[in-house]
Amino acid sequence: MSTTTFALPSDEVLDIHIPGPPRSRFAKHYLELTGDEKRAERLDQCGKYQDIRCQHGHKKRKYHHCMDPFCRSCTIRLAHDTYKRWKGTLEFLESAKDLPPTVTFIEITLPLARDRAAAEEFLSSACDMIGGEEPGWVFLAGYNGANALLRMLVIDEKQDQCDAHHLQSWAGMFPVQAIVKVSIQPIHMISKVFREKLLAFTPSDDPIDRAEQSALFAGMRRLRACGIRQSAEEPEDAPTPYTCEEDLFAETDVLANKSFAEKQVLADTIISNGPPDPNICTHCGEPYTEQSQFFDADAPEPKEKDYRWYAKTH
Repeated sequence: MSTTTFALPSDEVLDIHIPGPPRSRFAKHYLELTGDEKRAERLDQCGKYQDIRCQHGHKKRKYHHCMDPFCRSCTIRLAHDTYKRWKGTLEFLESAKDLPPTVTFIEITLPLARDRAAAEEFLSSACDMIGGEEPGWVFLAGYNGANALLRMLVIDEKQDQCDAHHLQSWAGMFPVQAIVKVSIQPIHMISKVFREKLLAFTPSDDPIDRAEQSALFAGMRRLRACGIRQSAEEPEDAPTPYTCEEDLFAETDVLANKSFAEKQVLADTIISNGPPDPNICTHCGEPYTEQSQFFDADAPEPKEKDYRWYAKTH
């Protein structure tokens, strides 16, 4: 925990907090490769938390996640978010009556130079293989050493579980040095295969390797849908209207010109029409204006004297 015994009084608010250079090897090497200080700072802060507070002293804890696809702690979060976006489509496919009874899952390991153009060509060629006739997904997971790892999940109308020749034909579509593994799954398992096999990827333990891949794939759409679209239906776990007392002040437009006393009177009547604004205090309706320094996730709970407060910038 980045605290000191000579911490300033917690009621003294300083100017903007300017963090020092990144400490994690992942963030340091990413900064060396790209020069992107803002993103490197976000990588360095991942897993840490800070408190924010409003003018009435109400505090709220804010955890930071970089959501980088090669961050070991954020990879699972990203995969879960991706699955939620496709959940409606996957459930529709599981129950559709006019589709093949099985899906084909293919995993390709290919020696490939760590070059963005080469990776893009590998990904694009895999998409061209299935086209619109055999809808599915293609995911370039990343590199394992000198090998690129690509996965495909295909609704193959020509597939027969007993057709070994057809399974072997998939291997013939890739270079001879590629290792191709093909498996068949029933269509009602497509959600599980999508979540647990297609998107499964554990980044390297080496932070230097992860930084290189993060820089290499920055901005690249590595999961591509071919001949298939996301469902327009709202997911079941989408935000619903809030009615609990702590969320009554999410409608900031209604409360903007009201005094603190008036906001307290409205506590029994105002009902939010959406998720609460994370920058508005749910107790008094005032904006959070101050933020503390960052604390490590595994550090002891900070005491009041440990805090340093700065004007809020994000």
